[in-house]
Amino acid sequence: MLYVRAMTEQELDRRRIIRRNGVGMRVAWVAAAAATFLLTGCSSNALSAGPLQNADSARASEAAAKAAHASFGQQFALGNLRITVSNPIAGGDSTQAYVTVTVKVDNPTSNDSNGFDPGIICSGDTDDGGYLANSTLDVESGFPARSTDVGTLLLLPSSGNTTPPALCKAPAAIVFAPTETFNGKPASVRILLSDTVLASLNAILTAPTSAPS
Repeated sequence: MLYVRAMTEQELDRRRIIRRNGVGMRVAWVAAAAATFLLTGCSSNALSAGPLQNADSARASEAAAKAAHASFGQQFALGNLRITVSNPIAGGDSTQAYVTVTVKVDNPTSNDSNGFDPGIICSGDTDDGGYLANSTLDVESGFPARSTDVGTLLLLPSSGNTTPPALCKAPAAIVFAPTETFNGKPASVRILLSDTVLASLNAILTAPTSAPS
């Protein structure tokens, strides 16, 4: 015969206490596991090893990594345009040092194209120095469909924006930045300046200014 004993009130209370404690222990274990994940898993993904980098330097490095690269005498694409840059020559004086380049721009497409923003960007800088207004190539008016143009650009180094002008640090590059977006990617193109041209530019930048007679 199967014998079933009824539990006393004290035994029922004891079982309720045990079950509540069991639930509490499971809740505590889940909370501890979550805290461990937040402290270890999340933190290790959010934090990177090594010293922090200056924000401007980080931006400059990121822009340089995203840019396409070309060489003097090599035609490259900038949106619809096909551009060839040649004959870099340092000139000017310590108040306005620049590099003169000959630039040929072709627009072989059936659509008009906007111009571009040229300049020289020195290592560690986020913006180029622009160009002089007496350059003979008009880059602001755009380039009509099925057209070609040739002229000179007098390009300024980004380091020349300070007073007095600072040395343009290597690697320095001529940069052509589009003024419109193509396929969602407004990528610029850079051409590295040779050590010889950069040395000549820096010699002009740091030359003493003659006092007026």
